[in-house]
Amino acid sequence: MKNYVNTGESVTITGPAGGLVSGQPLMIGVIPAVASTDIAHNALGAVRLKGVYRLSVKGHDGTDNAAVTAGARVYLGADSLLTLKTSDPAFGAVLQPVASGATATVEVLLGA
Repeated sequence: MKNYVNTGESVTITGPAGGLVSGQPLMIGVIPAVASTDIAHNALGAVRLKGVYRLSVKGHDGTDNAAVTAGARVYLGADSLLTLKTSDPAFGAVLQPVASGATATVEVLLGA
């Protein structure tokens, strides 16, 4: 097939202002991604678009502390922290629970 590019599991992007740290969650428009390596501002680098990653999730809904249950959709805040705050962009689903008010590193399925 002449127009095939790749499996869609990773792509190359230009680093945003402030750059990215390997493992940092980010949004490419409406697409959730995780930086594969450190990417400096305006430098090219790879990000992953599929998979399960260990990321920081806070048991908070934007107003109050709230428990995050396994399978819950989480949203990416400006501070790269995932929460239940639905006004932020949808990022994925957690695979382990997080207690109300706690911040924990748990497995997150991108795009779920």
